[in-house]
Amino acid sequence: MEKQQIQVATAQRDIKWADGFRGLAALLVVSSHLTLTFFPAALPPSSSKSALPSWYQLPYLRLLFTEGFPWVAVFFLLTGFVNALGPIKKARSSRPETALASLSSSTFRRVFRLVLPCTIMTVVSWAICQFDGYEMGRISSSEWIRNTSPMKSANFLAAVRALAKWIFKTWAHGENTYDKNQWTMIWFLKGSMMLFLILLALVRATPSWRVGVLAGLYIWAFIKKDSMIGLPIYAGALLAEASLHPRIVAFAASRTVASRIIPVALLLLGGFLTSYPYKNADWSPWSHFLKDLATNLFPKGASPRNFWCAIGVQLIALSILLSASFQRILSHPILVWLGGISFPIYLIHGPLLRSCFQWFLFAGIAPQKFSEKNDKGEMKEWERLPAAEGWKLAIGLPLFFAVLLLLAHVWTVKVEAWCARVTKWAEERMVGKTSQADEKREQSPLLLPLSNPGSVAGSSGRPSDEIGAVQVYEYRDARSLV
Repeated sequence: MEKQQIQVATAQRDIKWADGFRGLAALLVVSSHLTLTFFPAALPPSSSKSALPSWYQLPYLRLLFTEGFPWVAVFFLLTGFVNALGPIKKARSSRPETALASLSSSTFRRVFRLVLPCTIMTVVSWAICQFDGYEMGRISSSEWIRNTSPMKSANFLAAVRALAKWIFKTWAHGENTYDKNQWTMIWFLKGSMMLFLILLALVRATPSWRVGVLAGLYIWAFIKKDSMIGLPIYAGALLAEASLHPRIVAFAASRTVASRIIPVALLLLGGFLTSYPYKNADWSPWSHFLKDLATNLFPKGASPRNFWCAIGVQLIALSILLSASFQRILSHPILVWLGGISFPIYLIHGPLLRSCFQWFLFAGIAPQKFSEKNDKGEMKEWERLPAAEGWKLAIGLPLFFAVLLLLAHVWTVKVEAWCARVTKWAEERMVGKTSQADEKREQSPLLLPLSNPGSVAGSSGRPSDEIGAVQVYEYRDARSLV
């Protein structure tokens, strides 16, 4: 009876909120890069040690504009959550063989579905660079834009060599001069492979042992200062396990005082921790307090910013998991749609911001010339564009987002679809079409007859045809990788 309750609760669990959370994170990463470009003064928690903070520098509010790293941490956490959810669901349904087959296929697909789109975007950005598309960005008044706008190669052969070099370094060292936002891709790949290996070992374990091992790995990652991969990936897997527990489902759907207070408290605490500033934490009392607290809580040499962001994001995700209201908000169709195109948003926004948007703002404006003597007494000259005019930003920013979302949608429909076909073709050639068909039959949803579908956890009244929801989201994650 208890086993059947677990299966029913698992089947009815709606995780559209994960797509919505991912879509929101993608937009706020873009927002943080716009702040880095046009308003870097907003990054510290105050303009100086003695000054009072402006409204946009306050905790919580700064998350909407200045802090991009917490939202990258969201991508890592959701990578752990979504990639663990399918295998754990099958393991809890007493289908370990199906879970193993799914893990084998996911491991193969993950490499292709990360490497192919990133390589295509690198080639596009390389072409923009060779046709002088980044020249306006190279003389921008924004330090971040200048540092992320690559230089054109001297000739075609040098350009081809540079392209091959940076495609290789993207996956070898996490560096890509043509799209520096791709520094995260090697970590996504490593994190995914690490999680698949762990799930491979734990898929036959009982839920309690699986939770124990994942919790132990989380503690180990904490001690080893692995705040980039280990903490969010293991936390995501633990949340996936928790999301399939009937008591967690029932708590989230209940209307008790605890179910209303606890998620809000976790959300507020998580938002406060993730507000930790990018730099100059000593300039404001609240961030100085967190910096001092980090010295006592975290291992020696750990980055306070990385740890606070990782832990804060995990608390926010836990608050969503425990609140049907938060899940309903993040399941809004617009946010879910943004989640479906979050990967191309992440890939496209950097090159678009450094090329087309810079030309829109500064075309026809002559750069100012500067010169100074270096340490050797030699005269050094350079050019800088002025700051962007307010009226152009007012017109350009909505236009930038509109073009970005349009390109991301087209990318999803055309490029991602092509990558999916290539991945499927490669997998069929490697494992054989017959094996693919057998795996597909084994992965078909386990339908459980319900005498009263409307009474299942959540009291949503939804019929039992939602049982295959996890399979749908397992596929969606192959498309929405960040």
